[in-house]
Amino acid sequence: MIEPGETFDGYDERGHLFVVISQTTATVSGEVALTNLTSHYSDRARHDATCVTIHSDEHPWVRRDSCVYYERVELVNPSSIDRGVHDGEFQVHPPLSPQLLRRVQLGALASPLVSDEVKDAIRASLDERS
Repeated sequence: MIEPGETFDGYDERGHLFVVISQTTATVSGEVALTNLTSHYSDRARHDATCVTIHSDEHPWVRRDSCVYYERVELVNPSSIDRGVHDGEFQVHPPLSPQLLRRVQLGALASPLVSDEVKDAIRASLDERS
């Protein structure tokens, strides 16, 4: 079962680290919210003060300042993640710490780039853990 905070790479061709940021939704397909980290460049407009920045000491995969790429957050069927891991397409990495996961989730809730449907999935996950 896929849990919030789980991380893996191989989902895209660029080698980004992907992070599950919600429990499965209550929909028929039972999707999870998924986002990724990308390099942080302070001179880019989307990497302003509202960007959730993750530093190299916060997760073993992160080698330089990275930010959460909320523009790409999506709901995906967790079976596709399980299949990618099982087939060796995705490499699993250590999960985010609970504190870092919460920061990423709260950043998604505050972001105007994240859909209401994804925000609902994240809110439900936060409610379950409270």
